[in-house]
Amino acid sequence: MYRPLRPAELAEKLTERSQAVWRDGDDIVFCWRGSASAVNVWFGIVMALDHLDGTDLWVLMVRIRDLDRGAFSYRFLPDENEGRPWGEPSGTWRGPDAPPAPVVAQTLVGELRTVEFDSAALGERRRLHVYLPPGHDRRNPVGMFYATDGRVGAELIEPLILAGRIPPIVSVGVPFGEDRGADRRAQEYLPGFHPDHFDAHRRFFVEEVSAWAEAELGVAAGRKFRSVFGVSNGAAFAAAMGVRHPEHFGTVIAFSLAITGATPTWEPGEAPRHYLCAGSLEEGFERGTRHWAQIVGAAGAEVVHRSWVSGHDAVMWDGELPRALEWTYGSRG
Repeated sequence: MYRPLRPAELAEKLTERSQAVWRDGDDIVFCWRGSASAVNVWFGIVMALDHLDGTDLWVLMVRIRDLDRGAFSYRFLPDENEGRPWGEPSGTWRGPDAPPAPVVAQTLVGELRTVEFDSAALGERRRLHVYLPPGHDRRNPVGMFYATDGRVGAELIEPLILAGRIPPIVSVGVPFGEDRGADRRAQEYLPGFHPDHFDAHRRFFVEEVSAWAEAELGVAAGRKFRSVFGVSNGAAFAAAMGVRHPEHFGTVIAFSLAITGATPTWEPGEAPRHYLCAGSLEEGFERGTRHWAQIVGAAGAEVVHRSWVSGHDAVMWDGELPRALEWTYGSRG
């Protein structure tokens, strides 16, 4: 049973603020003050706040198992924000036993580039985002990190390099196509959703971008030097690349994977290593990720499967990526 929360207690927590989040025993409390016809809160999942009659206070109390290990961002969504971009999180809550926040570079020593790439497979131009580590010399080939959704992760990669926890690696963020009339991200990332778009993007990602990176950026050829990373739909694409191209990618890093696609039939020694992660608050994604860990493990892959008390959330993805990179590249430095 949830204990009742009195308006005076909530007002004391808010003081001069319009929103607050705090722990109450085994529960997390979300409180918002203002005028609205409805208020939701997103913390990896979306739930509605209750309005306290006769006040401008809205509150939600949620019991979360293993709350001490919880880590998640949150956004309050009053009705006037309906149809608008959510923007940056309102804040982050982290329990005392949660995984530590990652080290994030505020200023990069390495170099970021944006490259216009003409793709024959796609029949259009795409923009690639590239991170080159400090002191990069193309005459000394290094490992390659291919990321979906156009994200290079430089702010998380560079502290690992500078601390000597991984060797220098190059990162290329490969965005999905833009089409306001269709969900191009799903079409290009999810096997079976739109086979033609998926296959064109697969050829672009695996054949064209890799050949360009190895010719122009001085990165090492060979599967053991290449990893592919994605979250959510991007994780489904990363997993699909491990199934279809084990000769190309030595490691698959997939977070919050819901749709897994075909069961792999790798030859002995062919299975890519897999580093998987999902949160207990994103039930379908957690179930899909756990299922995929079992499938690829049974098919011969070396698997790490991590679980957070979190939702569909960048707090988890950013927090786990440095560990995945150390596992991928640190042992091979």
